[in-house]
Amino acid sequence: MESIPRILVVEDDLALKPFWELLFRRAYNRFRLDWAVSGEEARRLIAHAAGENVSYAVIVTDLFLAGADTGLDLLESDEVKNSGAQVVLVSSIASEKIRSNYEKVLADHVVISKPLSLFRCERLMEVPLMRAMEMGQ
Repeated sequence: MESIPRILVVEDDLALKPFWELLFRRAYNRFRLDWAVSGEEARRLIAHAAGENVSYAVIVTDLFLAGADTGLDLLESDEVKNSGAQVVLVSSIASEKIRSNYEKVLADHVVISKPLSLFRCERLMEVPLMRAMEMGQ
């Protein structure tokens, strides 16, 4: 049975959902997209998936989220660290500035600056998507 990649997008701007659906539809024939609007909700979804013995192939999170947690808090959470997912951080702040301020936390993650463009996101997502496919997720 073929595994369907699970993708989690953590973004409180629901207007971006069609953008991410289109991007992942172009990368995968089939996928399951889950959506969370806060870090707290994302951690619950990741824990629930782990409880079902499945994992997310890719987690995309905005830096600034609804609720108490930021995208960086989510990246540093045990749920994400133990998930094995490829993680992408999205922000309205320039990626170079974010990297310089949070170099250690973001060392293994892709950072994408807004405004989002399909071409740029596809290019920046190539490595995380390839890694996820290699891991059989």
